[in-house]
Amino acid sequence: LQQGFNKHLFTLEQDLYAAEKIDWRDVRFTDNAPCVGLIENRPVGLLALLDEQCAFPRATDATFARKCADELVKLELGNKDVQEAVLGHGLNGEKTCAEIPKTF
Repeated sequence: LQQGFNKHLFTLEQDLYAAEKIDWRDVRFTDNAPCVGLIENRPVGLLALLDEQCAFPRATDATFARKCADELVKLELGNKDVQEAVLGHGLNGEKTCAEIPKTF
């Protein structure tokens, strides 16, 4: 949805304005498709990985963090020296972290 909006507004509309010689200042935008893909792609997007971990009764923050770190390294987006992953905020607003062993 975001990509469709960006393409329509920033690309197609600006091309139309240029074709119709409407006085218009070009708007540059950063394509955030890689970031969106990291979150929602299947089978290795963060949401898919979280869904997978929720299916395991013994899954923990640490197993989820390990899985995310492993997939990020495979995608060459992660760093092999990562020691912890911030997974979100607890019910009281405190950050929750899962320690990731340094065994890659």
